[in-house]
Amino acid sequence: MTGEGSPYTVLVGPQTTDHRPQPSDGRTRGRPLELIRCKDEPGYTVSAPYQRNIKILLAPDRRDCPELTYSHAILYPHSQTDYHQHDRPELIQVLSGFGVFICNGEEYAVEPDVAIWVRTGEMHQMVNNSDETMKLATVFVPAYATDELLGPIKDAAAAANTTPTQG
Repeated sequence: MTGEGSPYTVLVGPQTTDHRPQPSDGRTRGRPLELIRCKDEPGYTVSAPYQRNIKILLAPDRRDCPELTYSHAILYPHSQTDYHQHDRPELIQVLSGFGVFICNGEEYAVEPDVAIWVRTGEMHQMVNNSDETMKLATVFVPAYATDELLGPIKDAAAAANTTPTQG
């Protein structure tokens, strides 16, 4: 993108850490790249029986990312998500661990490097039936705000932990 006749100049040196091509008139194009160290990010811990830790890394209200929601989830050994659905599609990638993915009543063995495309309205659940932690990456397009995504997860865990009282 640089060179003779190119309208862009690459800025390198102490004046910037942005190594993307920049307009030669001094204007910036967008924001600089953001490196996210996922292991250092705070997360939300969901209680049993759906015990996991969810880190929302990109969302409209997380790093100003209106296009999508990207998260990591750590599903603890012998834990699971609730059986649920979304009003938009979800991409799930298994980064580590082994388990079973249930979609519309069908079970599928999952392992690292498996990607799952869950269409809008499909009932689904991830089950970690192993002694190892399972790590997942998820993407939603269009994006959910953090509370839109975590709210139903919190509600499902609370409902599972509520003991009905006799009246």
